Amino acid sequence: MTGRSVQSNLWWFTAAPLIWVAHFVLSYGTASIYCAKAAEPGDLGPVRVIIAALSALALGALAVVVRRELKRAPLGDASALSSFGLPSDRAQFLAFATLLLSGLAAVGVVFVAMPAVFFETCR
Repeated sequence: MTGRSVQSNLWWFTAAPLIWVAHFVLSYGTASIYCAKAAEPGDLGPVRVIIAALSALALGALAVVVRRELKRAPLGDASALSSFGLPSDRAQFLAFATLLLSGLAAVGVVFVAMPAVFFETCR
């Protein structure tokens, strides 16, 4: 495994949390700016649509990360993750860790979007 390959894997490893953070900042930023600029406590209808679109986009991006990593880390053989001596073993472990982190980020995206489902006004 070359140094360039390791760097590529590390970028993909950080993609899932970065997607979640971008979704968090954009969702809550949009809602806070909309509520701050509203003259009266208004309906969150437009913001709810924006947050739904952001959530769909974030989950789609996470699906791309998961699809890429599923090719790199076959889930059928758990014993393959037990030895980390070879560079290919480390790459497979990093791919598996990226899969787990992507799942955690997907849960985070859903939890960030939940207030938009339940709250109807800014107050």
